[in-house]
Amino acid sequence: MNTISKTKVDFIRGSAAAFVLMALLAFSAPSAQAQTRLIVRDSLGLSGIKLTCALLGCDVNGGLGDPQGQLFLVTFPSILNPATSILKLSLQLGIVSVELDQKVKTQEAYAGPAPSYLSDKTPMSYYGTTVWQGYLAQPANTLIRTSYTQSTYHATGSGVTVAVIDTGVDPTNPVLQNSLVFGYDFTRNANG
Repeated sequence: MNTISKTKVDFIRGSAAAFVLMALLAFSAPSAQAQTRLIVRDSLGLSGIKLTCALLGCDVNGGLGDPQGQLFLVTFPSILNPATSILKLSLQLGIVSVELDQKVKTQEAYAGPAPSYLSDKTPMSYYGTTVWQGYLAQPANTLIRTSYTQSTYHATGSGVTVAVIDTGVDPTNPVLQNSLVFGYDFTRNANG
């Protein structure tokens, strides 16, 4: 009889210890390292991602500084599989993209010395304006044979409209300054 009551006491003590341990684990907040960190683009902005996180149980840690205010760092509890977190977010209204916030390694690259034409600031006359020799000596001019075309066909570019399809153009460039006109910025979908 004494052995049975000792076994019961040991069982009750073990059960109580297990219960206390489980309660501590359940009520303790996961650390920042234990959370799944995701980078999320939401076309609805901060209010949209906050509403999404309220529904899914994630936290918005803040914006990541993009000009349109659509990129955010979001954390999910570590109890969820990262793939599940990404899937749950991807299916929500306004969510454009989701990716894990992770460290990556890039391959080393050596660019070599800068080409000499980049620093050649010798003034040259070019269609009524003064430009650097380095501007005229850049490889693109050689590749498309600019000087040959100009001398053979007497091409001056006068009366020609050219669309600049680029991420930007320098309106203070002396060669372009008198030729640029107001247009449309297709990269930002806006006039200018």
